[in-house]
Amino acid sequence: MRKIREVLRLHHELSLSQPRIASACQLGVNTVHRYLQRAQAAGLGWPLPEDLDDHALEQLLFPHRAGPRPDLPPEPDWEQVARELTRKGVTRHQLWLEYREQEPKGYGYSAFCVHLRRHLGREQPTYAEAGATQRSADWLHAHVRALTYIGGVPECIVPDNLKSAVQRPHRYDPQLNRAYAELAAAYGFAVVPARVRAPKDKALAENAVLIVEREILAPMRDRRFFSLAEANAAIRERLDALNERPFSRHAGSRRQRFEELERPALRPLPTHPFEPAIWRRLQLGPTYHVEHAGHSYSVPHGLIGQEVELRITAAALEVFHASLRVAAHPRHDGPGQSTLNEHMPPHHRAYAALDGGQMLRWAEGVGVATATLLRQELENGPLRRARRLAEGLQRLARHYSPQRLEAASERALSLGVGSYTNLESILRRGLDRQPLDGERRTEATPIEHTNVRGPGYYH
Repeated sequence: MRKIREVLRLHHELSLSQPRIASACQLGVNTVHRYLQRAQAAGLGWPLPEDLDDHALEQLLFPHRAGPRPDLPPEPDWEQVARELTRKGVTRHQLWLEYREQEPKGYGYSAFCVHLRRHLGREQPTYAEAGATQRSADWLHAHVRALTYIGGVPECIVPDNLKSAVQRPHRYDPQLNRAYAELAAAYGFAVVPARVRAPKDKALAENAVLIVEREILAPMRDRRFFSLAEANAAIRERLDALNERPFSRHAGSRRQRFEELERPALRPLPTHPFEPAIWRRLQLGPTYHVEHAGHSYSVPHGLIGQEVELRITAAALEVFHASLRVAAHPRHDGPGQSTLNEHMPPHHRAYAALDGGQMLRWAEGVGVATATLLRQELENGPLRRARRLAEGLQRLARHYSPQRLEAASERALSLGVGSYTNLESILRRGLDRQPLDGERRTEATPIEHTNVRGPGYYH
């Protein structure tokens, strides 16, 4: 379902051709065509309704039978067209006429120009910066700064297969890193990873690396920098000079060529900056809470046993199920728990609503010692901890008589212990039936054993 959503986004937002969508999503062209036809038959556009989860989307799309695929016009060699366009006197109209002579059923002139602009938009101006690591956060922030530098968003980006971009490399079906796919959706570009062991896919990138090494890094080889910001300031200075420098063999510069050929093909930048996120996938346990950095966050209890995804940013933790957000919490690292009442089962919700007075009234109904134990917990700790003790006492009251629970509470008070574990141990071992005085005498009796040295040893 996630790939189908990406197909619809690329079709409606970027107006990509079906072969281009197939390449970006690692699907067959026929598969892309069937998805689009099913969406059209179901009356789905873009963006999809916010409350449409993956299950509902599947029900809308797949009860219908896809129609036949119409023939697509033959594609010209766009690389050759781009090279011919740089020659003096050659126009797009002339290149289109030559294309139609070879392919009479090919694109019309308007469509030819649109596809040519898209092809030219894939070529980026030289951009470089120093990064601390190749981890996901640094990788994503570098993309944001690069797109800001060129002032727009290209139709597609062709990354290498590093882990921050591609989670599982594959020639036909690579799995993108979820955070990187989210960045692509936020900025509206397609991601087409370079094929593994396909040097032709990396030719432009490798050439750009060579230019940066020669024109930027080599001249600064003897300089020392004491911060990443200082190094990037020096890199930016040489980068701007490189892009403004006139070509040696023909007129113009990299910046001028970019403004003439590539700028018109860029999409505008989003109005809000992208905030990188960490994604985690897990199965929701019986406590209906998920944990991150030592803190627990509640999830609707109806999802117990089902798979959910966590989206974690610097300020928030969100929980998704079937592509829909089902919970959101402010982020709190460290021990603690964030629980929303609407996520609790009904009996937990009723129990959480109990206040100290209600709990004490129940304990007083059992006896004075039981109420004293609970009162001490209320006075010396948070209400949440007192509720846990009250819940434990109620659990013991379902298995033992009120008289035995009261006797166990009295014994726990005399020993200075008042936890649920101590009470449960007293009742399980039957110590509540023994007299308190006898226990004190037993505890005061010295232990005599050959392995016990006794107080005389230390004189």
